[in-house]
Amino acid sequence: MGQNPYQMGYQGVKAAVDILNGVDMGGYKYVDTGVNVITKDNVDQF
Repeated sequence: MGQNPYQMGYQGVKAAVDILNGVDMGGYKYVDTGVNVITKDNVDQF
């Protein structure tokens, strides 16, 4: 399994900026930033 560190950082900073700007976050606590299933057949893509 491979995580998406860029998306994790981007979405975290975006949420922090939105909160500081008074955006209603709708009460969500988790943001799914996706995951990649890495196999021997697709490992070269990563």
